[in-house]
Amino acid sequence: MQKPTNSPRVTLLLGTATQDSQHELVTDMARHAADWAATGQAGQIFYLVPNHIAYEMERVTYQALSREPPFNGEHVHAFQNIQVLTVNRLIWYFLQTDPQFSRLTATDTAQTMILTKVLLQCGDDLQLFRGETRNPGFLEQLRVQLGELADAGIDAAILDSLTGSGGSQEFQAKMHDLTIILRAYQEELGRYFVTSDEMTQYAMTQFAAHPEWLANTQLYINGFDHLDGQTLALLGTLIPQCQHTTIALVGDQYDGDTEEMPAGPGSTPFFTPSTQLRHQVQHLTKA
Repeated sequence: MQKPTNSPRVTLLLGTATQDSQHELVTDMARHAADWAATGQAGQIFYLVPNHIAYEMERVTYQALSREPPFNGEHVHAFQNIQVLTVNRLIWYFLQTDPQFSRLTATDTAQTMILTKVLLQCGDDLQLFRGETRNPGFLEQLRVQLGELADAGIDAAILDSLTGSGGSQEFQAKMHDLTIILRAYQEELGRYFVTSDEMTQYAMTQFAAHPEWLANTQLYINGFDHLDGQTLALLGTLIPQCQHTTIALVGDQYDGDTEEMPAGPGSTPFFTPSTQLRHQVQHLTKA
């Protein structure tokens, strides 16, 4: 396991898929917990993992910690200062009593229902997407696409500016329809829900306003091969406030500091997505 990029506040662990970054992270967590127990300090550890492996990572992490001092002693019965969480669960951990957080958050199902309503209401004004409400696959693709536009900070006004700016007739029709749909969709969501992107933005303002929340925190991040723009922005707020952050990434021999990738048949790096994530994280920690 390499440590290619270190700073006083951030460590990046880089290794192949067969190397055990989990063991190295758990050992480091236990070391901090032992130091706190010996000195009487009140520290906390947050271990951020992806949604799809959260339950398993929580199980194996606590199981591994139970074999490490001080948790292997008879007097230790809980991991009170170590939390294995998803990003959304971390937000909930700090904002669960916040009135703004208690408002309904738009789930994927709720978003699809609202999108269906919008398409029915706007159907007569659409050129390309008219009649697609009966196509579940289209609705799901459109919901994801609208989410990606929101993640990139693109709203209906920006889409509207692209209409008439050139391109094929089909492209113009698509921009026309997306502008109408996105405007109505955002208005409808705002009427009933706080979206996950809006909640992340709100969480960032709250973390920035309460640096004491993470004042003596060790932050660990592992298992991700992709982080969307909102999550990267949130990490950009969290990392400077934590005492230290350790990020484990999967990489291979091509994962150097250069942005250039090998070209030609058979030379594409197998771990290219994680390579791109590494460059994103490095840029984030240097900002």
